[in-house]
This record gives sequence, C-alpha cells and structure tokens, in this order.
Amino acid sequence: MKISIIIPAYNCAAPLSSTLEAISRQTVPVHEVIIIDSSTTNEVHEEVSNWKEVLPIHYTGVDAAFPGRARNIGVQKATGEWIGFLDCKTVPTDTWLQDFLTTARETESEIILGSTRFETGKTLFQQLFWATTYGSRAHPSLPGSLVSKSAFDACGDFISSSRAGEDLEWISRARAKGITITSSPNSPTSYRDLPKSFSEAIGKHYSYAMANAKINVRVGQKRLYLLTILILMTLMVSEWNAVFAGWDVQGHLYISHITKIYLGLLIVAYAAYRLRIHSQKLNRELELFRRVYLLTLFLLITGLIYNWNDIFANWNESSVFYISHITKLYLLSLTVAGIAFRGIFKPLRNDVKRSFLFPWRWLGAGILGLTLDIAKAPGYIWGALLEITRLRLLKKD
Repeated sequence: MKISIIIPAYNCAAPLSSTLEAISRQTVPVHEVIIIDSSTTNEVHEEVSNWKEVLPIHYTGVDAAFPGRARNIGVQKATGEWIGFLDCKTVPTDTWLQDFLTTARETESEIILGSTRFETGKTLFQQLFWATTYGSRAHPSLPGSLVSKSAFDACGDFISSSRAGEDLEWISRARAKGITITSSPNSPTSYRDLPKSFSEAIGKHYSYAMANAKINVRVGQKRLYLLTILILMTLMVSEWNAVFAGWDVQGHLYISHITKIYLGLLIVAYAAYRLRIHSQKLNRELELFRRVYLLTLFLLITGLIYNWNDIFANWNESSVFYISHITKLYLLSLTVAGIAFRGIFKPLRNDVKRSFLFPWRWLGAGILGLTLDIAKAPGYIWGALLEITRLRLLKKD
C-alpha cells in the first residue's frame, strides 16, 4: 500500500521540521513526501535538505500559491494509492497512518477525515485565543486526512484561487458526489502556531472570512451575520427621523413613513426573488432567503423594544409600562450575551477547563471572541449577499 503525503509549505521551516520528524516515526512506511514550497525565502528548502536522507522527499518550489493550488500540484505528482494531507504546521501522531488505514479497511471508506487539536500556546493572549476559538476538542480538518487517489480524481481539484475555505468546499463536494467518508476517532494531528498578537488574529480572521465569502462554505454563519446586519438596519430605520432629522418634517433628512417603506421593500424583494427562480428549483433556491426573511420577525421585535416607551407608555415616565433606557438595556444585554457565549459557553463546549476560565479569564476570552466575530462580519455578510443574489461564487478550476 503506497502512501503519498502532501505538504504545502510557506515560510514555515521551523514547524515543518516537527512535521517531518513525526512522519519519520510513522509505524507504516511512507512511499513519498511531496513538499510544495511557495516561500519567499530559502529556509524551507534548506530544512528539507536535512531530511532527504531520512525520508523519501520530493521537493518542488513554486511561485506564490494558496494551499489549494499547492495541494493540486502535489496530487498531480503523487504516485501512491493513498494521499495523506498535512500542513507544515500540523504534527501527526506516530500511529496516524496505521490507524487511518485500519479505519479505511474496516469501513471500506475512500476518505478518512482527519481532525486537529490546537495547542494552547505560551502567552496569555494565545491562551485566550485558544479558549474562545478551538479549545481542547479535536476539530474535523483536511490536514490529517487520508484520501484514496481514485476518490480525489472523482471529486476533482481544490479551488486554487481561494486563500481559505477550499478544504471545506472540497469535502462538501466529495459528500455531494457520494464518496464514502468516515471520521476517524483516533490520532488527531496537533497544531502549534496560534496567532501571537491581537493584530495578527484580527487580520487572519478578516482575510479568511473575505476568502470564504466567494465559495460555498460557512453558510450557517453567513446567514447569522446577515441577520445581524438586518437587525442594525431595522434599528437605524426605526430611529432615522428622530436621530437624523430631529422629527423636523421640513428637514432634508426627514423621510415620511420610513418604517412602512422599509417593510414594503422587504416584501417586494422577497416577491421579486421568488418570481425570478424557475419553479423546479423553487424549494431549494428559496430556502436561504426564506429563512432570512422569516428572521426579520426578530427584527420587528427589536424595533418594538426600540420604540417601547413611545408605543406603550406614550413617553409618560409615570406609566407602569415605561422602562427607562430600554434600548440601552437591550443592546447591553445582547453584548453581554455575546461575551458570555464566546467566553463561557463555547469554551466549555470545546472542553476548556472551568479552572482556566474562572474567575476572570472568561471575560478576556469573551471580549476577544466577540471582536474576532466583528472582524469576520464584512466577509460573511458579503458571502450571504452573494448567495442570495446568486452572483458567481468561485468554482473548481
């Protein structure tokens, strides 16, 4: 059974050494290790030279290449019956290939999906980042996966022009084609290079979200972000004349019946979208827009809260229905809920120990997590709009 391992490499000589060392300890012989190097320096090439007497390495240097393109080049060069995917910053266990081959034989699967466990890092920032994102749980990932060459040929190449998300899209495409996929419960790889600074983390989340916008991945998250922007639009519309025109009907910014116009536009948009879709595709194509549209009920609730004292108390502070600062309380409650989710609920779900979170680390993790969510917002909102309007998403090259 010949196994080809493919590793895209970009300026990662130090972590690559750990990855190659782990490959050399595999309990199953490796047919070849194919390294596709798109680095801007010679450090990876020099590191690879130190391992050529230990491992059957085939090195190829290429111009700047995203991981998808690098993997495609590697697969074209592979001569093994099975392909193991790793990144230069992921380290497999010693029994990785043996465990996955056993799973493939027992389940007759063509793809054994890997998983990655992220290490906590050394600094407090890295530990907070780890807690609010990954935690101790192993997450499904293409790095660490074992794929039969025939299954890859049937599924096709990765999207080579996307900076991130091409692995998720490829796995989704493989499922759609009916290729048998099994997740192995054993031998997760480890990842040892979390962002070292706040700016690095923000930049990575923003750029990855913008890349994911153009491919069919993270659909649920995109919908949630679109809902959020609709909430903000509803808040803005409901208070437009008060904030921007001071209720001066003669003012240039005053818009009569703005709330009715806003709701009318939602209805017209829904009807127009429905009419432009072929009847045979109606149920499938309308699902995303229907869900978003129904979620506007939540926006109406938000608008109701925003205008509570006007509608139910007529701004009479002595009324039993009057609630002081209700809008501020509502927005504050949403913010607190977001911090609690990112700082407590999500870390606990990802098996972060309570002793790490409490008494105060959860607050830092929650604020950091909420900030990362905001950084992803432009990309995910744009991605949701691309799906709704059916503009062209990136396809397999």
